[in-house]
Amino acid sequence: MTNNQTILNDFISKQPFAAAQTLERLSSKAVADFIQTVSLAKCVCLLSLMNARKAADCFVFLPIKKTTEIIEKGEVHFITAVLMLLENTVQESLLAKVSKEKKAILKLKMDHEPNSVGALMETVLSVNKEMSVREAVQIVKRNSEKEDFYLYVVDLEGNFEGIVRLKELLLAKKNASLEDLMISKILKLSPEIPIKSILNYNSWLEYHHIPVVDKFEKLLGALAYKRSIEFTEDISNSSNEKVMETGSALGELYRIGLTGILKSVSN
Repeated sequence: MTNNQTILNDFISKQPFAAAQTLERLSSKAVADFIQTVSLAKCVCLLSLMNARKAADCFVFLPIKKTTEIIEKGEVHFITAVLMLLENTVQESLLAKVSKEKKAILKLKMDHEPNSVGALMETVLSVNKEMSVREAVQIVKRNSEKEDFYLYVVDLEGNFEGIVRLKELLLAKKNASLEDLMISKILKLSPEIPIKSILNYNSWLEYHHIPVVDKFEKLLGALAYKRSIEFTEDISNSSNEKVMETGSALGELYRIGLTGILKSVSN
C-alpha cells in the first residue's frame, strides 16, 4: 500500500461522512472506479452515506460481482432505497445473485401493500445532523432538480432525527449546525399504514411531507400529501381541501423564492 493510499484509508476511517460528500462531487463512473480500490467495508460505508440516487447511479458502473457483494454487506434500508431507484429488470437481475435470506428481507421491504404509506413514499434528501449549514447547502445545490421542502436529518446509522426547512437552511448562517435548525418533534409514519387512514391528520396543515421510518427508526423516505390523495376516491372532506388550497399557493410561492435564494447562495 502506497503512502497516499494509507492516508486516504485513514481519512475514510476517521471522516467517512466527509469522504462520502467529497466523492459525491465526482461523476458516478469516477466514484464507481474509486470505490473498487478500497475494502468492501469502506465501499459500503461510503455508498451508504451518499444520496440514494447517487449510489444507484454508481451501481450501474460497477461489476455485477462487486454490486452483489455490496448488496449482501449493506444495511437493508440503504440497499432497499438504492434498488427502488433502479429499473425493475435491473432490480431482479441483482436480487437473483444474492443469498435467499438477503433477497427475502429486501423483497419484504420493497413489496409494500398497494395504497400503503410505503408504496407511495418518495425518496428524500438526507443529511447528517453534525453537518454545518454550509455543507448542507452544497448538497441541496447538487440536487437542485428535487423540489423538496425539507432536508431530513439522520445520524451516522441512518436513524431519523428531524427535519430542516429548506428556506430556513438557505437563510441561516453558514457556520451554524443543522441541530440548531432541526425540528425534532414531528409525526412519523410507518410504511404499513393504509393511506386512507392518515388523510385527516392535523400534521398535514403544517407539513407538505411527513417522514416514513421503519420500526427501528431508520429513515425510509417521506409521504407527500398531494401524492396520497391521488390514490383515494373521496377528496371532498373540507379539511383536505383546505390543506390542498393552502399548500398549492404556498408551495408555488415557496418554489419561486427558493429558486431565487439558491441562485444567490455563494459556493
